[in-house]
Amino acid sequence: GGTSISLLLFGLTRSLLGTRVKARRMADQLTTELRLAQWRTESIIAGTQVGTWEWNVQTGETVFNEKWAQIIGYTLAELAPISIKTWEKFAHPDDIKQSAALLERHFAGELPNYEYESRMQHRDGSWVWVLDRGRVMTRGSDGKPLMMFGTHQDITARKQAEAVLRISESRYRRLFEAAQDGILILD
Repeated sequence: GGTSISLLLFGLTRSLLGTRVKARRMADQLTTELRLAQWRTESIIAGTQVGTWEWNVQTGETVFNEKWAQIIGYTLAELAPISIKTWEKFAHPDDIKQSAALLERHFAGELPNYEYESRMQHRDGSWVWVLDRGRVMTRGSDGKPLMMFGTHQDITARKQAEAVLRISESRYRRLFEAAQDGILILD
């Protein structure tokens, strides 16, 4: 009987060691996969030069990355303490209402994502155009939004190019409409 118990204990111990080795291999593999996913995410953010934000809609707690602050000429340390009020402080007053309306539509499920081109005041006093995109990722049991995640992309150069194009089109249109002679355009 003692030999049988010893053999059973030996088998059980060996099985536990085997399970432990398998668990360790699995943990190592998951850690490697997690590190790779984190590296990919960081590389995408760095490659696209976007600022990121995480917003607890219920508490106002907000997390920005360093690029978010750089877009408006600051470091995160200079903006501390950070909350949704930080964004509100730098957002153009005319854009806050429209942004809030789009957010409410997104919260209500009318829009699958939040997207808005808005202005933010740069440290030097100029206005920077930002493409603000995000999405509610978690909701409470009552359906209210909890956590929202998104990006800010500086689109100032594009907005400036659009303004130049509008001016050029306006000049061309006035010239065309004021012309006394017929105009023939060939391709």
